[in-house]
Amino acid sequence: MNLAFALARRELRGGIRGFRVLIACLALGVAVTAGVGSLGAAVDNALKHDAKALLGGDLEFHLFHRPADAAEQAFLAAQGEVAEIIDMRAMARSAAGAARSLIQLKAVDSAYPLYGAVTLDPPQALDAALAFRDGQWGAVAEEALLQRLGAKRGDTIHIGDADFTLRAVLTHEPDALAGGIDFGPKVTIAMPALTAITASAASNAVFSIQLEIR
Repeated sequence: MNLAFALARRELRGGIRGFRVLIACLALGVAVTAGVGSLGAAVDNALKHDAKALLGGDLEFHLFHRPADAAEQAFLAAQGEVAEIIDMRAMARSAAGAARSLIQLKAVDSAYPLYGAVTLDPPQALDAALAFRDGQWGAVAEEALLQRLGAKRGDTIHIGDADFTLRAVLTHEPDALAGGIDFGPKVTIAMPALTAITASAASNAVFSIQLEIR
C-alpha cells in the first residue's frame, strides 16, 4: 500500500491532467455499455412482440432435400393451419439470355403467409401476382434482380426450363429473417409453378412448413 500511495502521489503532482485519458476511457466504456444494453433490450422486445410474423408461424419445421411425407403432413395439419414453402438457389436469366443472376427462389402455397403480409410494388394480392395467366406463371422479385437482368415489370425471365412474367417488385415479406442466408435476390413463385423447373434446379431445396397452432 505504501508503494501504491507513493505512485499515486507522484502522479498527482501535476494535477488531474494525467487522468484525462483514463476519465475519457471510462466515459467511453460507460457509454458503449449503456448503448449495447439499450440496443439489446430493443431487439429483444421487438422479437417478443413480432416473433410470429418474423418466423412466419407459431412453429416452423425444415426438411432438407425432401418434402414432408403423408404421416408428417397429417400430424401437422391436425395441430392447426399449415403453409408449405420450398426454398432453393437457382439461376435466373433475362429474356434474351444475355444477363443472368444467382437467385434465392421461394415457392409458396396459397396459405402463405400465415402471419403478416407480403408487400408488392405495385400493390396487389400475392396470389394474383403469382397466378398462371396469358400462358405463363407470374413471379415477384426484389429490385436487385431487375437491375442485374436489365428487366422491368411485365418482362419475361427464365428460371430453369420455365418462363415467368415479372408482375411486381417484392418489397417486404414477413418471414424474411427465418430464411437464413440469401445467395442472391429473392424471387417468389407459386408452388404449382415449381414443376416446370428441372429437378436439377431443385436439388438444393429446403422444404419448410409453417404452423399456426389452433
